[in-house]
Amino acid sequence: MATTELGRTHRRSKGAASHGYFLTGALFFGVLGVVLPLGLATSVPSGPAMDWGVLLVQLSVIVYTALRLASCAASGKPAWFLIVVFGYAYTWLGLTPMVQYLARQNPLGVPLDNSTYALQSVVVLVGLVAFDVVYHVRFREKPARGKDSTKTFRLLDTRRVVILALIAVASTPVFVQALGGFDVLFTSRQARTEVLLDSGLYSASSKASGAIVTAVASVLPFVALYAMTMILVYRRELRRKVDFVALYFVVVCCNIALNNPISSSRFWFLVVCLSVLFVFPWSRSAAGVRAIIGGFVLGSIVLFPYLDAFRYSDGSRENRGVIQMILEKSDYDSMVQIGNSIKYADVYGYSFGDNFVGAFFFWVPRMVWPDKPIDTGSSLAQFVNYHHENLSAPLWAESYIAFGLVAVVGIFGLFGYLCGRLSRVDAVQRAVLGTISGWTFILVPLSVYVVLILRGSLLQSMSRLAVLVAVLLFCTASFKAEVPEKSGRGSASSRNGEVR
Repeated sequence: MATTELGRTHRRSKGAASHGYFLTGALFFGVLGVVLPLGLATSVPSGPAMDWGVLLVQLSVIVYTALRLASCAASGKPAWFLIVVFGYAYTWLGLTPMVQYLARQNPLGVPLDNSTYALQSVVVLVGLVAFDVVYHVRFREKPARGKDSTKTFRLLDTRRVVILALIAVASTPVFVQALGGFDVLFTSRQARTEVLLDSGLYSASSKASGAIVTAVASVLPFVALYAMTMILVYRRELRRKVDFVALYFVVVCCNIALNNPISSSRFWFLVVCLSVLFVFPWSRSAAGVRAIIGGFVLGSIVLFPYLDAFRYSDGSRENRGVIQMILEKSDYDSMVQIGNSIKYADVYGYSFGDNFVGAFFFWVPRMVWPDKPIDTGSSLAQFVNYHHENLSAPLWAESYIAFGLVAVVGIFGLFGYLCGRLSRVDAVQRAVLGTISGWTFILVPLSVYVVLILRGSLLQSMSRLAVLVAVLLFCTASFKAEVPEKSGRGSASSRNGEVR
């Protein structure tokens, strides 16, 4: 009798969970796939007659990304790579290009014909599908030998984090001075760029030295803040240590100086804020994941363009609506740049990977390598004769210029494999440890940083990515433990704990 009642209760709870899954997914898709696109479309100023075939291809990008975001929201699982990739694609390659096509106006003022409009949407879809498919492929792993297997785990090491924090605090005055002092750091990004130009770290021919300096200056205090926040969240005893808490507040001050939204790029500032937010357990709950998805989409449309208020030193502030921002600000040039890359390849042919080689060897100065490929965003800006060269070059554009759709499939397939592999390693180690692992610590900021890689250009994003990966790895230590073949949760964590 008891067994029968238990089975009925289990069936009811399983059915309720399934019902909630579909209800949540349908609600998110209704908002993202229908309400929001219709709301923006009806607000667009009337343009020339549209081609319904081109519009249908563009709408397919919106529908596909909305479905994937709705699926992530329905599951309520913190699949950060999926959320970031499809969240970026939904806004910058789905909604905003739809508005620009309906108005037949884009931020760069570049005329695009219907075939280019359609092909750029196809390029985006091909990349997304390749990423999505390979992300979920589970490659066969070598079977364990014997009953027990030895696995390598990574843990966040408190001693290393303290060392990093001390280095960040000690180096902050040096970096503040190198970047122009507090007056410059709280004036504008333009003022900081001018200091780098005057000091010779930036030049007309190369920005490698300045990029490395600014990357180290921003990454050291950020990772120290992020790591110490995670330690304080998961190790309660350290909250009572006055010296550790005092060091934490000094690190916060260092971040206010070097990673503030006035002199730092908006994307990097969001990496700092979201990474720290994702430390807290609430962000990994179903409600937290859904709130983050909704906030990411709305923030990227409504809030993001206004974070540019302190970019220039003249104090000018723009007062434009959302539709005007989408049509006029180069923040939303991503799809246009993909179209420009298609036309660029038609005129000059494929680069056969030169742009990727240049990005990989970002640290080589041009005085050593005079023929080093320039930033892809700059190349496309020169191609369309745009008045400044600080434009995006989405990963789709980088891939298409390399070798067309074949490169798009290959690059996004590789990208999907790396993201999926990292996510699965993190999930396995969390399941064994019963809590966060060192891979969780590494994965969170990397998943947020994916936005900068997707938006591009790749050459601009590589210096900070390299420093970020190196510093994150420094904060973790590896250890090997015997894991029983059918072990329960926490079997390996009983030895060392989740944070050392």
